[in-house]
Amino acid sequence: PVQASMTAASHCVSTLLLLSFAFTLTLITSGEGKEEAFRVFGYVPEYRHSLSWDSVTSVVTDLIFFSLSCDADGELTGLDRFPASDVLAAARQQDTNVMICVGGAGRTGHFASMGKTSRTRARFVEAVIDLLVQNQLSGVDLNWTPANEVEWAMMSKLLQLFREKLDQVGQGLTLTVSLYPQPLKLTPPAMGAVDYFLVMAYDIPHSRAPPMHHSTRELARRVDSMDSFVGKAVLGVPFYGRHVTSGEARTYADIVRDIPAINPHDDVISDFFFNGLDTITWKTRLAVDSYQGLMIWELGQDEPGPLSLLSAIERELASNQVHKLGAAATDSIKRRAAEWKANKEQKHEL
Repeated sequence: PVQASMTAASHCVSTLLLLSFAFTLTLITSGEGKEEAFRVFGYVPEYRHSLSWDSVTSVVTDLIFFSLSCDADGELTGLDRFPASDVLAAARQQDTNVMICVGGAGRTGHFASMGKTSRTRARFVEAVIDLLVQNQLSGVDLNWTPANEVEWAMMSKLLQLFREKLDQVGQGLTLTVSLYPQPLKLTPPAMGAVDYFLVMAYDIPHSRAPPMHHSTRELARRVDSMDSFVGKAVLGVPFYGRHVTSGEARTYADIVRDIPAINPHDDVISDFFFNGLDTITWKTRLAVDSYQGLMIWELGQDEPGPLSLLSAIERELASNQVHKLGAAATDSIKRRAAEWKANKEQKHEL
């Protein structure tokens, strides 16, 4: 989150500037003089780069392009999945932050090997930072769930290094970690390095036997009661459903399309459990009251029109006086990108 110490006078000036945005900025100010805004993170996989960006960027504050991977030496792989420049330009509409995700969906196979040495960790972080600077991205999302104590220690070191390097580039750059609800075994410095934990409150059946509901309101409440995330939790919601017996996944759009009449209360259609309009609205309200934001997997699964889940989120946020935050890191990273590049070139010359 954007964190800046301001005097009373400079705070007033900043407030006047913010009023010129198309959207009012709703801020929560802590006793330390730091400011945090409610964030809406939305994932965009490589096969969704032709989204209707106007409707998406009117609600989402942070678009996360999913996802890259790395090899055992810390070099980035899967760069063919990185969005083209015209996609990035479209995604930045309406002051939207643009981030890159590394890992997730079976793309963390070499993370443990990369994390073993300070050399490979440094190479990995440098590669991600270079990509961030070159493309004026506003942050990085790390999607890796360590398998044991050794890997948790590796991840702690990695997160601390990311925080150090991101802060060298510019203030306001975001570091997030995506993971399922669980106790965290990160060191205190690593916990402090992370801005938000994007908690994937889905894919977890509410019972051991059918019918299994994978993303219930009860699960969202349970995550809210966990103290693992030290006030940095963002509630993840699915734009897809799962079959109550087989667990097969199906997009929300595919579930509700061609159904003559949808009851907003419905969360089960044709044996697929999903988050319908009322449940998404309820979870949005819970997120405003108890979380630091909302996360969506994934934006291309929505159904356009009156059944849109994203529109339901937008309506609930508006009713709670929560409006979109303008891109926080854009100016900072633009100012520092040229300096960072010049420093790297100078080092290579030496």
